[in-house]
This record gives sequence, C-alpha cells and structure tokens, in this order.
Amino acid sequence: MKIIKEIIVVEGRDDITAVKRAVNAEVIAVHGFSVKKNLERIQKAYENRGIIILTDPDFAGLQIRRIIKSRFPLAKQAYINRWEGKKDGDIGVENASPEAIIRALEMAKCETVEASKIFTVNDLIENNLTGHKNSKFYREKLGEKLGIGYSNGKQLLSKLNNYGITREEFENAVKSFKKKKVAFVCVHNSCRSQIAEALGKLYGNDVFKSYSAGTEIKNQINQDAVKYVKEIYNIHMEEEGQKSKHLSDIPNVDIVITMGCNVNCPYLPCEYREDWGLEDPSGKSKEEFYKTIKLIEEKILSLKERIEKNLL
Repeated sequence: MKIIKEIIVVEGRDDITAVKRAVNAEVIAVHGFSVKKNLERIQKAYENRGIIILTDPDFAGLQIRRIIKSRFPLAKQAYINRWEGKKDGDIGVENASPEAIIRALEMAKCETVEASKIFTVNDLIENNLTGHKNSKFYREKLGEKLGIGYSNGKQLLSKLNNYGITREEFENAVKSFKKKKVAFVCVHNSCRSQIAEALGKLYGNDVFKSYSAGTEIKNQINQDAVKYVKEIYNIHMEEEGQKSKHLSDIPNVDIVITMGCNVNCPYLPCEYREDWGLEDPSGKSKEEFYKTIKLIEEKILSLKERIEKNLL
C-alpha cells in the first residue's frame, strides 16, 4: 500500500481528519498558536521523512506557517485557496474537499512510498506498550525518547512504521524506560541470592525484575533462609516458586549483583555489576541470619533508589 512519504503538518485535529479522508498519510497537528511548543514533535519527522506544511488559508495560518518554516527551512509548502476552505463563514483546512487537499499536496511535489511494516502489534505487546496497566505511561516515555509525541496504541504503531524509526532506535528507547532485569548471584543459589530475589520482588518490583542464580545448584534452597524470610516478611520463598537455578536458566539481565562469594561470570553479560560482600549465614545462628537479611533489605532499597535515579 502506498503512503505519502512526507509527514503533513496541519493546525488542528479536524484538519487531521480532513487530510486522512483525502490521502494515506501521517499527520501532525500543531494546535494553532501553540505551534512553538510542538516544534520538537515535528523534528523527527522532518529529519527522517520530510514534512509538508498545510495550514489554513488565513492570516493566522500564514503566521503559523512562517514559524514552522523558519525552524524547518526545507519543508515543502502546500496551500488550499480561501474559497476551498470556506464554509459557513469559517476558513480552514478542515472544510476543504479531498480533491482540494490532493491538489494542494500534488502541487507541493509530495512523494509516495510503500507503507512500512517494520513494526507490528507484537512489538507493542512484548514491550508493554499496549495491554499492560502502565502502557499509557510507557507510550508517553517512548514518545519523548523518539521525539514523536504521545500516541495511543494504534497511532504509535503507525508512527513507528511511518516516521522512519529504525529497529535499533526503538529498542534503545524502550530499554531506557523498561524495567531493569537484576540477577542476584552466588555459588549455589541457595541462601543469600534467594533472599535477595525475594526482597527484590517485595520492594523493587515496580522498578526492576528480580532473578537469582548460581554457578552450581542444590536440590533445595536453604531451609533456614526460607524459615526466617517467612518469619520477617510472611513470604514463603518455595511456595512462591523460588528454587536453586543455574546461571543458564535465567534470561539476559541488565545488572548482576554478586553476594560476596567471588563469583566470576564472564559469560553473563550485563550493563552494570557490583559485589555486596555479604558473609554466608548458612549454619549460623538466627541472629546472624536476621543480620544478613536486614543488610540485604537495605541494599535492595538502595539499589532501587539508584536505578530510579539512573545512577547505575
């Protein structure tokens, strides 16, 4: 299916409706004299696809056109005549017939290309951009990162495919606001790393996803750890599905936290790594276990804060 290559810039929402009734194109509304606040939204389209300015055939439209043209000097210009945009004393692109809009765009030397299908609905679903309780927030953040403004799911998919957004740009933008994946690692993934996974899920679930793993595994996780975490937080780690896992059993992660057992994981790639230097409380007193658990809690809360503030 063919689509106009350039992004068409109009004044308002009714103008968008009129243009889309006439042609297959992406359209941006600058909302009248709020145009200066919306220039950044046009920048990406201008750089990747080019733009065509189609404002109302009146004095205000001329002023808005000049503002846009001064920022984007290579923008193409499309005009409708006053009589084509006049209806019941009102003048605007929204009143123009499809034929008038098509003529104006052809006179502006618009180009057509095959509509891109790089992105699909699955990209939105897999990245929580639709069908998730925080999808609206994520779409807003993505729009900011890509410079394409806020969109609902359908509009976002269209922009991704028609604004010249690359797969790499999309993935880098998503990565910047998506939950970080954190792996807590020790030798047997039996005690400290299991406690960290449980407390990570308890305190940090809104900021990062918690995993734990080891360079070796045991048949069950440390039963004292299970007992004391249940006593303090009313979390039964085994009933929550936690078990000893090998490093190869978890997904790729962004952050690796070693517990203090000098574990070296060169084959576990990550963006950031740190060691918490925690003594293994296995076989020690209840007091030692409680002390270690509370240290892990403090470090989990600190980790959450640093991730939220982009300090890692």
